[in-house]
Amino acid sequence: MSVLRKGDVGVILRNTVKDQDDAVVDISSATTNQIKITKPDGTVFVATAVFTDDGEDGQHQFVTTSEVLTQVGVYKITSYIILTSPAGTWHSTDRTIKVDDIPS
Repeated sequence: MSVLRKGDVGVILRNTVKDQDDAVVDISSATTNQIKITKPDGTVFVATAVFTDDGEDGQHQFVTTSEVLTQVGVYKITSYIILTSPAGTWHSTDRTIKVDDIPS
């Protein structure tokens, strides 16, 4: 696993949306396609995600910018999707990433 550092830009944060039975959800009809990144201090950065392919595989991603990994500590990454077919709102199970300080 690679080490993430405070201030890293260009990191791909990818999630796969699954249902309660751990089956992949087709998110191709998403009208809202977001990844929510909760920082160590509790603030939430909401990123518009893009499909890694066509969304049928349930995968979407966001590439970090300079305003995302601004703190040292543990971040929570959550998918948030609103679908038209089947109609509904989906939240993924939180996953975490650890961001270290820049070595001196």
